[in-house]
Amino acid sequence: MACILRRAPQSLFAACAIHSGMMYGAAGSAMQALAAMGSASVGRVPSTRARRLVREAGESEVAVPTLVIHGDADATVNPVNADQIIEQLRARAEYH
Repeated sequence: MACILRRAPQSLFAACAIHSGMMYGAAGSAMQALAAMGSASVGRVPSTRARRLVREAGESEVAVPTLVIHGDADATVNPVNADQIIEQLRARAEYH
């Protein structure tokens, strides 16, 4: 949810902290989200996919500073999700 809310206009949020979450667009349903959260075989999302999601969103607002927090021993949400969030944020920064 934090990844979605951080895309709101900057007048609503000055910053964002994402704890044990998934990157924007990682899932389209609750079932997909559960699969993406726990899968050890998720692997890294290619930067091309992260860039595509950013372009498709058509974002024009200033990037909101974001803190990504995730424990490396999380048994519920695979820690690779934090890497994917960071990769998507980098792609967004490069796009703008």
